[in-house]
Amino acid sequence: MKKINPKEYIAVLSLWKRGQYLEEQLDCLRSQSAPPKEIWLCWGVNGDNKDFEDTDLYKKFDKVYKVEDGGSCCSRYEMCKQDEDQYFLVLDDDMFPTDSYMERCASFIEKNGEHQIGCSGRIFSGKEYFPNIAVGSWNHQGTDVLVHIGTNGHFITNHAVNCLLEHHDFGDVWGDDIALGLYNWHHRKVATVVVAQDSDCNADKYKHKRGCDDAALSKVETQPEFYKERNKLLAECLELING
Repeated sequence: MKKINPKEYIAVLSLWKRGQYLEEQLDCLRSQSAPPKEIWLCWGVNGDNKDFEDTDLYKKFDKVYKVEDGGSCCSRYEMCKQDEDQYFLVLDDDMFPTDSYMERCASFIEKNGEHQIGCSGRIFSGKEYFPNIAVGSWNHQGTDVLVHIGTNGHFITNHAVNCLLEHHDFGDVWGDDIALGLYNWHHRKVATVVVAQDSDCNADKYKHKRGCDDAALSKVETQPEFYKERNKLLAECLELING
């Protein structure tokens, strides 16, 4: 694989249940010291956003992938499936990276070669999701940290995406982050890292608490099967890696 310029990346956002954040995410990306060359949108159509195509915001995206019936987390990766070498920032719909975040990601890649970079990450001690060590996000570490999986957003190549789509059967399993990190390590020996950061969210500028609303898949009370499915997938991936 030839060397890919990480500063020539494409950002991929999602529209599903948090449309109120979308314009601020666009502002956040365009304010980056290393902004994306294009911004794409995966639009999961539902009753709340079915008229999105008629809005001015729709016209602000370079490419829109329309998925009927809401789609799934798989849909945003389908947008990135291609043979041409390319870096993508696949960002969760409640993430607001600080203005220098993408420049730090690109600098890390230029120095260390291809890695998957998570906006945050998890390190596991066993074959279940909990207990784990959370890296980034809420505890803003000051050094680069290798993790088992990235979470909340992923700076990855098309080759990482292709590996995910080749080996992971999405079905009803909520675990694209687990499969992305562990399948790429097993099949391609590409590790996942959370880069040093003061904060991965613009908390002062954008007044949103990530993962705390009813749209959050990780809320146990609203998605009771979430961690059950993640435990199953994590155990399967670790068994594959460890033999």
